Amino acid sequence: MFFCPKVSNSLSVMVWGCVGPNGVGRLVVCEQCLDSNYYIEILKKNLKASVEMIHGHPSHPFIFQQDNAPCHSSQKTIKYLHDENILLLPWPAQSPDINIIENLWQFMKNELRHDPPRTKDQLIKKLFQIWYAIPRSVINKLYNSLPHRMKAITKCKGYPTKY
Repeated sequence: MFFCPKVSNSLSVMVWGCVGPNGVGRLVVCEQCLDSNYYIEILKKNLKASVEMIHGHPSHPFIFQQDNAPCHSSQKTIKYLHDENILLLPWPAQSPDINIIENLWQFMKNELRHDPPRTKDQLIKKLFQIWYAIPRSVINKLYNSLPHRMKAITKCKGYPTKY
């Protein structure tokens, strides 16, 4: 999943990261505009290493969740994931985004407000500091909220919820 924090009108950076029940994986600064080729490059270099960080072994079974961004849902990306035997969580079009990583992006934005960076380098440094210091309790709380999120989405028939 991608995150593009904006600290001021001119200070922003896009990052890729992933999270699992045992913690966060790698955080990667995106150095160029995203297309399928660049996204696949990010996955090749970082997804299995992130799985190892989260679960202790790069071949630990997992289901990969991503939204329907064009670089995520392109035929080339889907073929790459299939060829790598990466199970993909089906993601319906126009579905509410319940991926808990969205909450972690918001957590990072909130943390940046405490001591806003003044330069892009400071922003990147702070993003890494915040990412790798996200308390396990925050991640556990988000995972524990998933059954409630599913009920809320069902109750609201797919319309926005408090999550």
